[in-house]
Amino acid sequence: MTRIFLHDQPGSAVMEAGDMKRWLSLIPEVTIIGDVEPIFVDGGHEAMSAPEVWQKVAQEIVSKREEYDGFVVLTSFDTLAYSASALSYMLGRFGKPVIFAGSFIPEDAIEKEMRRKFAAFLEKNKTFTMKSTLINAVQSATMDIGEVGVMFGNVLLRATRAQIERFSKIDFDEDNTNFLGKVDFSFRLSQSRVKRSDAFQKPMVEKFEARIASVHVHPGENGLENVNSSLVKGLFVQCPFVGFLHSFLRGEGAVLGKLPVPVIVYNKGALLKKEDESMKNITVLGDGFYEPLFVKFMWVLSQTSDFQHIKKIMRTEYAGEFGGSHIRDKI
Repeated sequence: MTRIFLHDQPGSAVMEAGDMKRWLSLIPEVTIIGDVEPIFVDGGHEAMSAPEVWQKVAQEIVSKREEYDGFVVLTSFDTLAYSASALSYMLGRFGKPVIFAGSFIPEDAIEKEMRRKFAAFLEKNKTFTMKSTLINAVQSATMDIGEVGVMFGNVLLRATRAQIERFSKIDFDEDNTNFLGKVDFSFRLSQSRVKRSDAFQKPMVEKFEARIASVHVHPGENGLENVNSSLVKGLFVQCPFVGFLHSFLRGEGAVLGKLPVPVIVYNKGALLKKEDESMKNITVLGDGFYEPLFVKFMWVLSQTSDFQHIKKIMRTEYAGEFGGSHIRDKI
């Protein structure tokens, strides 16, 4: 469900193909920027988190690559980072802009108090409304960009570096490779952008393995005890801070090392100088953001079950997920 205005009620948003023209008619500014043709894929709430829908969106875009100069994908804000990351891995160096945007109006904004707070937020931050975001997204889809991005208000982010917290303000840094551009008095592109290209090959692997358990561990509790390794193909473990990582691996590393499935231990800022031999199935990642890395793990597991191969691919940058500007054409 994607809403434009705070006063929109459930049922007034895009839920089926017939809603799109009416919805776009509320934003006539986009027709000044270019010829916009709406294509409906799915209207279910948070449907974009499903791998089969990611594949369907990617297939639509690839099949129409030669017909359009750029693409804008509208999705639920809560699943936006996952969806945009998925297409980044699938499309590789696509050569044309694929810009994601989502409504910043949460479902609980229907409640009176939440509506009041959100209205106050939008009054102070007008660039974060869905209307302005969509206009900026359509404009960015006409620019010299050749990859997947996320339009957040007036800032265009690299999809695999978009860690978006609701109501947060993101500052723009031209030297930061997370950013592809910004809209102020004009549309400014970062020098780190990947330019358009007519040389586009078949997309990379389009499948995702959904049978992954995600566990957030904390000091003093064992969140792993309820994981049934016979029912999953992989385990993604989040550690809250660097100081806890080493004690966690000393205590639970042996247990994780005996699991018959690959394990990702994600701890922002972590750096291991040497991995224990008992950790052959464990990959520790300290760079990147959770959503893009979790989706990457799904993507990798659809390709291989070999522990060393998984470790190698997870640590190799494919779509700028570690902050670099490198976008690979193939695996």
